[in-house]
Amino acid sequence: MLVFREIEDLVSEVKGRLATLGVETDSILDEQRLRLLMKLVAYVNGFEWLSHEKTRAKVKVFLQGRYRYREVAEQLGVSVSSLHKCISYAGERLRRSIGGTLDLIKSGDLVGAEREFALGTGVLDSTNIFFRGIQERFEPVKDAAIDLAHCERELSFLSYFSSRNINRLIGTLDERRVCHLLHILLKGDSTYLHERNMLFRCILDGELDASEAIKLLKDEYIYA
Repeated sequence: MLVFREIEDLVSEVKGRLATLGVETDSILDEQRLRLLMKLVAYVNGFEWLSHEKTRAKVKVFLQGRYRYREVAEQLGVSVSSLHKCISYAGERLRRSIGGTLDLIKSGDLVGAEREFALGTGVLDSTNIFFRGIQERFEPVKDAAIDLAHCERELSFLSYFSSRNINRLIGTLDERRVCHLLHILLKGDSTYLHERNMLFRCILDGELDASEAIKLLKDEYIYA
């Protein structure tokens, strides 16, 4: 089925249920579902998912013509075969953008649908999902030979360095202490030459863990 028709049929289905459910609990889910569906409709009507102006014009007339290939082809002055190819191409382009969102809406996973819609339509900036540097180091590349069942270690790594987790960890820190440590590490203040060397042995060299570095610093202070 054409994705355009699929969206329209689902909108009609949800509206029909809302008309009969009234204020029942199930209507809340359908209200949210309808709100998301109307986002899809607005996205379709915006035609940003098509780059060719002529194709946009043909699809717009086709949708307004209620999927009547022959009548629309005559109106546009093109063959039915040509129109079929144009609409098929456009439908596949649209499905690549919002097909996953549509599937999640049907299943009732509306949180996932919102996220999928934002990612598929470019609203969600994927560079904000992970801590800066992850996508600079690992370029997203499809590899069908990879079995996700063997990716537990890598998934744990990405989860740890997600922006969500990093922000959670930052929330547990004392900002003044972090700023002071960064001053010692990055500003070349000669007052902290010894301390800077010790901190770098911990952070850059991995020679010491944090507790070992702090203990050495405490033990080597001349004055408390």
